[in-house]
Amino acid sequence: PAGAWGDVATLSFGGSKLVTAGRGGAVLTARPEIAQRIRLYTQRGNDAYPLSEMQAALLLPQWGQLARDNTRRAEVVAELQDLESMVAFRSAKERSFSEGHATIPVYYKLGFWYDSSAFDGLPRDRFRRAMRAEGIALDPGFAGLHQIHAKRRFRAVGDLPNATRACASVVMLHHPLLLEGPSAAREFRAALDKITRHASQLRDAALPSDLPEE
Repeated sequence: PAGAWGDVATLSFGGSKLVTAGRGGAVLTARPEIAQRIRLYTQRGNDAYPLSEMQAALLLPQWGQLARDNTRRAEVVAELQDLESMVAFRSAKERSFSEGHATIPVYYKLGFWYDSSAFDGLPRDRFRRAMRAEGIALDPGFAGLHQIHAKRRFRAVGDLPNATRACASVVMLHHPLLLEGPSAAREFRAALDKITRHASQLRDAALPSDLPEE
């Protein structure tokens, strides 16, 4: 499992994560000398603040049900991936982390490649908004760092065409929907079918948000 290998691992408990305390995180290690350094650092009153007892109380039951929730999310994702035979809306296939390491993926945000040509040229943002109107929480994929940060903040070799394409074409489904079980896949399928049927009307419709700001 994530955090169970290496000398040090970090976990985030931010508000949107699979296990959340609203904010904060944890540092994991099996090495006592590192654990002691972490302990001293968090008790010196600097920029590191240990989780409160209230936050810990919120986390413990979530750890207890994490395996069950991971299984449920994986089952729904398997059903969603079957949609690929119906529409040109595809998710990335899972691959092993590395040779010799068996992995079981868990799903925080489920990414899909969006192909507007399969929806009569419906732009990604209109597609996403239409899905949201049907109750499906889709968002754009994470923006590429090379497109949102100054060049002095990163190093890049070449033009990064795959990252640029992902930034423009990926949409992501947030994980809470995946916990709804089989109904989640049905809801997703129904919304996708409806938008596919009406894609040209959605493409050509004038929306209030299309008007220039005064």
